[in-house]
Amino acid sequence: MTILQMEYFVSVAECGSFSKAAESHFISQQGISRQITALEQELGMTLIDRSNRRKIALTREGEILFKSWKQIVSAYRESVTEAMIAAGKLRKKLRVGIFEAGPIADYVMPLINGYRAHEPETEVECVFGSEEFIMNGLENGTLDIVFALCGKYRDYQIQCYPIYYDRVCIALSKRHPLAVREELGVQDLEGIPLYVLNSSYSYDANSNVRELLRQYGCSETGIVEVKDLNNLEMLLHMAEGVTFAPRLLLRNSSSDIRFYPTEDKKNGDSIILHVIWKEEKSKKEAFRIIGIQE
Repeated sequence: MTILQMEYFVSVAECGSFSKAAESHFISQQGISRQITALEQELGMTLIDRSNRRKIALTREGEILFKSWKQIVSAYRESVTEAMIAAGKLRKKLRVGIFEAGPIADYVMPLINGYRAHEPETEVECVFGSEEFIMNGLENGTLDIVFALCGKYRDYQIQCYPIYYDRVCIALSKRHPLAVREELGVQDLEGIPLYVLNSSYSYDANSNVRELLRQYGCSETGIVEVKDLNNLEMLLHMAEGVTFAPRLLLRNSSSDIRFYPTEDKKNGDSIILHVIWKEEKSKKEAFRIIGIQE
């Protein structure tokens, strides 16, 4: 039994497919199948139920070995990477996802550049996208750390740390009829289009807005979902509707947006921006980026 055979078995179990696992290792499907068959023959037990050609399943014995071998293979890969970094044959790499909202990137990038200056041996790759995109990257392992508004996400086993606090505001164009008021409350928005980011773009946006409306006893009928931040900002500048957002979310370079702070009756100020990680090994780097010593 070799570590390569263990890697192949773990890959097939994770992918649920011989062909997908073979693609990830750049070998033929027949090659990976032969290696696992040889492994099963050596152990004297069947690890994979091949009766369903569309999606394979692990046997009871396979489940037991997968649970243990997944950790072994991960530790093996990490140790090889660390050794190559120590030998100067490979640079340490940190993959960071950043919610693509302009002001958020403006806030995060100086932190990233400060980390780069203090950790020149580490290559930092920054990926920008919607919260859905970067959080999926965190889940599937293509990203190590994420900066996003949401501190929770589906059922993923993530950890997070708040780094920026702000209050949710009513945001609208200064050309909107309501912008002449000195004060503006949630109750004043009845009958006005209320733009909200689609949940596939920002995980918490839709549910948070509906919860805020319920707190004030307001109707949800005016909600209009938009697909991304660019569309939201464009609609606001057309002065036809409003949105709920912290100042950190909307770029206001033209000073066209007016913000009216609201009070969250349950939480007061809202925690807006988090640094988020999944693997414990990423926590140390996350804290280094934001300047916190463990």
